[in-house]
Amino acid sequence: MIFLNNFIPNGDGNQCMGWAWYLANDMQFFLISPLIIYVYHKVSRSLGWGIITTLIYVSMLCGFFVSRHYGLAVAGSDAPGANAFFDEYNKPYTRCGTYLIGLLCGMILYSKHYYDKTGKVYDPLALWFANIVDKFYIRWIFYCIGAVLINVFIFIEYTAWDGIPDHGHDDWSNEARWFWKGCSR
Repeated sequence: MIFLNNFIPNGDGNQCMGWAWYLANDMQFFLISPLIIYVYHKVSRSLGWGIITTLIYVSMLCGFFVSRHYGLAVAGSDAPGANAFFDEYNKPYTRCGTYLIGLLCGMILYSKHYYDKTGKVYDPLALWFANIVDKFYIRWIFYCIGAVLINVFIFIEYTAWDGIPDHGHDDWSNEARWFWKGCSR
């Protein structure tokens, strides 16, 4: 397995193990993350933060523009000739945002652990985030915000599935679809 099966056009040739599409994504993320960690650790902490946040925004924009280009629907059938799984869902450039957020969390946890062990500040921004989240009431505020956002993002899709029996596709505007596809990964 060469871990490029998510780039083979229309999935031709990668149906032997249909579940392996995410292994390719994981390997591609794994191959890029040491470069980002190297820049963060050896070159500049702020440059590492900048690269990761830029890549998160680029991932969101890729989801937006891929959805726009192929006419992908949030629910129901896509535009003729489009396939949401092969055109958008299994591509690393639309899915890397969550992996990069995990990388940011790792940077924050490492900085906090380093400070607790040595008393030296490794990354001031990461330590600041860690100290904020370390407060009990702030953590509960984040938990509540997270619970609300999860419910909003789960139940807002219900409105997309609502029009399917009538039209065969969602009733959302194109702009709403593109925004959803850009932000939902």
